[in-house]
Amino acid sequence: MGLKKDTLFLEICGQFIKNATILETDKSDSQSIYDIHFISIYFSNINIVFHKLNIKFENCTFVYVQIFANGDDEELNSKFTFVANIWIKFASPIQLFRFTTVSFHQNQIINLKKVVKETFLSAVNISLLSIMGAIFNNLTSGTLMKIHNCKEMIIRDLDMTDINIEQDFSAAIVTSVTDKITVFLSKFSDIKGTIFHVEHVNQFDVKDSEFVSCLRRGCISVTMDSRYPRNIINILNSSFYHCVSVENGGGLSVKVASSPDALDIGLLNNNRKMPLSISIVKSIFSNCTSRKDGGAISIINRLSGNIKVFIVYSIFKSNTAYLMGGSIYGHGLSLLGISFCKFDRNVAGLYGGALCAMENNALLTLNSSFTNNKVRKKGGVFYVHYSSSIKYVGCIFLRNNGNIFHDVMKTSGGCIYANNVTKLQIHQCNFATNMARKGGTFHLENINLFYASECIYVKNQALLGSAIYITKSVLLLNTKTNFSSNKALQA
Repeated sequence: MGLKKDTLFLEICGQFIKNATILETDKSDSQSIYDIHFISIYFSNINIVFHKLNIKFENCTFVYVQIFANGDDEELNSKFTFVANIWIKFASPIQLFRFTTVSFHQNQIINLKKVVKETFLSAVNISLLSIMGAIFNNLTSGTLMKIHNCKEMIIRDLDMTDINIEQDFSAAIVTSVTDKITVFLSKFSDIKGTIFHVEHVNQFDVKDSEFVSCLRRGCISVTMDSRYPRNIINILNSSFYHCVSVENGGGLSVKVASSPDALDIGLLNNNRKMPLSISIVKSIFSNCTSRKDGGAISIINRLSGNIKVFIVYSIFKSNTAYLMGGSIYGHGLSLLGISFCKFDRNVAGLYGGALCAMENNALLTLNSSFTNNKVRKKGGVFYVHYSSSIKYVGCIFLRNNGNIFHDVMKTSGGCIYANNVTKLQIHQCNFATNMARKGGTFHLENINLFYASECIYVKNQALLGSAIYITKSVLLLNTKTNFSSNKALQA
C-alpha cells in the first residue's frame, strides 16, 4: 500500500454512536484516509474494524466496544493511539496487529466487577507499545493484556487496583518473545493473581514501582532463555509488600528455560558469552509468602548456563517460605552476591530462614546484617548445599533461630548450615546470641576448607557446639578470632 502526498486527514468529534459497525477494509484505494482522529465520542455496542495506518481516539467513552486494527504495511510508520479515554463494561475490546507504535495513555478502565474472560488488549508484532498514566480499577477478568513479539514495551504511571484474575494460571499482563520491557513509577495493589507473566525477554526493568497485596501466584513471573544475547532483569528502588504465591517466590519468580519461539524475532545467540544477569538494588521485600520456596524471591536454573544474581542495598523483612529460603531461594546459579542488605524476621519451614542456595557455584555476602531469622530444621539464616565457594565479609548475625527451649531444639546451624562445600571463608563477622541444637552459629558437613579470621562469637548457645559444630571437614581458625560466653548445654 503506497501513500500519496494528498493523503487525507479525517477528524470526527462530539458524536454519539450506538449499535453500529464501523468497517474500513479497502486497502487498494491509494486515496484512502491516512489519519483518523475521534474526539469526545460516546461509543456503545460498536464493532470497529480498521485497515488504516494512523488512528487516534481521544476523550472517548467506550461501552461494550470491540476494536480490530491492522497496521497493514510494516515498512510504513503506522500508529494507533488512545488518549484519555474511559472504558466501561468492556468485552474483548482491542486487538492490534503489525503497528510501528501503539500508545495507550491516561485511559481509565472500570469494569464494575463484571466477569470478563476475554483479554482487554491483545497486541502482536508491535515495534513500540507505550502504556502511560492508565488506571485499571475494580475488575474481575481473565488476562488484561496479552503481548507477543513486541520489540519494546514501556509502562509508566500505571495504577492497577482491585483486580481479580479469574484464571488460576493466568496473569494481568502476559508477554512473550519481547526484546525489552520497562516498568516504572507504577503501583499495583489488591491483585488476586500474578501481575506480570513474562516469557523469553532480553531485558526486563522494574524501577520506582510498588506492589502491595498481590495474592495467589506472586507479583512477577519470568521465564528466561539462556540462548538470548542479553537476558537481564533489573529491579531498582521498588517495594513488594504482602505478596503471596502458592508456588515459588511471593515477589519475584524466575525460571531459566529455552524456547523455539525465540526464533520469531531473531533474539537467539547460540554462541553467547555474556551471563544471564539479575540485579536487585535499593528494594524492599516485606511480609511476602511462598507456599513452596523463596518467600520473596525464587530463581531456578536447571539448565547449564552462566547466571549471576546481585542484590544490593535491599531490605528483606518478615518473609516466609513454607519449605526453603524464607526470603530467597537460588538453584543452579554461577554467582549469588549480596551486599549492604538487611534480613530481619524471615522464616522457613525446612531450610534457610533467610536464604537457601542449592547447587550454586559461588555465594558472596558483604557488609550485611541478619537478625531474628528462624528455621524449623537447618540453617537459621543460610542453608547451602553443594557450592564451590562461600564467602562472608563484614556481616552481623544477631539473635537468629529464636528460643532454644522451643522449636530451636530441632535445628542445626543457628546462622549457617553448609554441606558439600569446597571452600568456606568468613572474615570480620560478628555472631551474637544465636541458637540451635547443633552449632549455635555453624553446622558444617563435608567442607574441604573452612577459614575464619577476625570474627567474634559472643553468647551463642547450642546443645552441641555452642558456636561451631563440624563433621567431616577441615578447620582453620585465625588467632584473631574471639570466642566469649558461648554455651553448650550438653558436653
